[in-house]
Amino acid sequence: AGSELEEALLEGDAEQAGIASVVGFAFSFLFYMATIIFGLAIATSVLEEKQNRVVEILATAIPIRQLLYGKVIGNTILAVVQLALYGGAALVALNVTGTADMVGSIIPISGWFLVFFLIGFLILAAFWAMLGSMASRSEDLNSSSTPVMAIIFAALFAGMFAKGQLLVAASFVPVISSVAMPIRMLSTEVPLWQTFVSLAVALAAAYALLRFSENIYRRAVMQSGGALTLRKAMKLES
Repeated sequence: AGSELEEALLEGDAEQAGIASVVGFAFSFLFYMATIIFGLAIATSVLEEKQNRVVEILATAIPIRQLLYGKVIGNTILAVVQLALYGGAALVALNVTGTADMVGSIIPISGWFLVFFLIGFLILAAFWAMLGSMASRSEDLNSSSTPVMAIIFAALFAGMFAKGQLLVAASFVPVISSVAMPIRMLSTEVPLWQTFVSLAVALAAAYALLRFSENIYRRAVMQSGGALTLRKAMKLES
């Protein structure tokens, strides 16, 4: 007697779930496009400088590692700025249409997405620069980019289709976590320590990959006469 029956969706608010689904797709697609467009720009730039032997002239003026980090940091800044512009345009559109009050919780998560995007892009940028240094023709670059493209597609599909424990596991895998963790934060409450653990793992991977790609870049970018495999590049003297 005196009790009341309340109804609640186990998956949360239906309207909020719909918004989270749309925003999650946007996060995934933006990450996919940016990493391909700017990543290929890095690899192509490295390959062109190697083919034209411009890198040999540049190496007399600045250390090779600075040339590599300049490309990675420059394209990372461009990618982040482009992402911020898209986000600003989306917020303006929401204000114009009068639906900004529906997405108040999305704004801070978009900030987290920008942080995860930055780290994930650094990892992929290091991969792209390394592939460009080992190639001798654009055809070599197309054939050797399969592993990087697989990682990018894995991040895209994890963001669009991963659910439950699969999404939780993906949110701790570097690069894939750039999409998976923000989407987790959209759909459920994520403990803050898990967010920082995911960031720490991604940062460690970014540091390791940047150092590794630097070693391969210094060895391979001065070599001509054919494409190099990773094993051959590692055997060269820096």
